[in-house]
This record gives sequence, structure tokens and C-alpha cells, in this order.
Amino acid sequence: MTAAEDDEEAAKRAAERRARRLLGGVSLVLGVAVVGAASIVLQVTAGERTARSNQQAPRVRADHVAPIAPPMPSKYVTYELSGDNGARNITYVGNELTVAQEMSAELPWSRTLEQLTPSSGYFSISAQNPAAGSLTCRIVVDGQVVSQKSTTVAKNVVTCSHSR
Repeated sequence: MTAAEDDEEAAKRAAERRARRLLGGVSLVLGVAVVGAASIVLQVTAGERTARSNQQAPRVRADHVAPIAPPMPSKYVTYELSGDNGARNITYVGNELTVAQEMSAELPWSRTLEQLTPSSGYFSISAQNPAAGSLTCRIVVDGQVVSQKSTTVAKNVVTCSHSR
């Protein structure tokens, strides 16, 4: 092979390499363009489907709507203890007829509970007087005193209760 043929062959190979690089670059650009176009088409058609589905939502007639239950009224129950020497063995009816207890407390003492109606409607508190002096229990339902009792005897238990 002559030098001219070698130069011609080298020029052909260089031209082929440039053509492959150019073709690869064009392919990459076309691939990105196709993916971008497909993404836009999907977004537009999804938006149209959403708009169509919103327009085709079934109509609900007013006579087919279930009535909404009115909110249930509540009762606020406050248990109170007052007196001279504190209280021991405090027991009261909590929410959902649970029994709550405290071993001892400084006075005055109170607990307010919200009870949904119709709950049991039974309220009760008892406490032991630790020493001679007064110990009074009260039950207040929605601002009205419904039960009140007192004792002055040491170790005596005072109990207030109410049913509606």
C-alpha cells in the first residue's frame, strides 16, 4: 500500500468516527426529545381524564342522603371535696362508669369530667375524713349542685351520689 492510499484510508476512518459520534449525539438528543414529549402527553391526558371524571361524577339526590345525626350534648360533672384536714381513699365514678381512686388529697380538691349523653347518668364520690373536723363532698352537674353531704367525725366516710 502506498502512502497516498494509507492517507486516504486514515481519512476514511476519521470520517467514519466523526459520523458515528454525530449519529450518537443525534440519537441521544432524539431520545431525550421523545421521552420529554411522552411525559407531556401523559400529563395532558391524565389532566383530561381527571377533568372528565370530575364532570361525570354521579349526582346525589337530596332524598338519597343519609341524615346527619345531631351532635350529642354533654354533661360536665364536677366532683368536689372541701374541709379541714384533707381526704383519704377518694373514690368516684369516672367516664363510662369507670371507677377512679386517689389515696389522699389536700383540700380543696376537684375533678371535672365531660360525659356524653346518654351515658349512665350515675355520679358518685366518697372520701374518708382523716381526723376530726369537717369534710364535705359535692357533685355539680352542668353548674347545678345535685348532691352535697358532710361529716365531722374522724375516720368517717362521706358519700355523695346522684342518678338522673
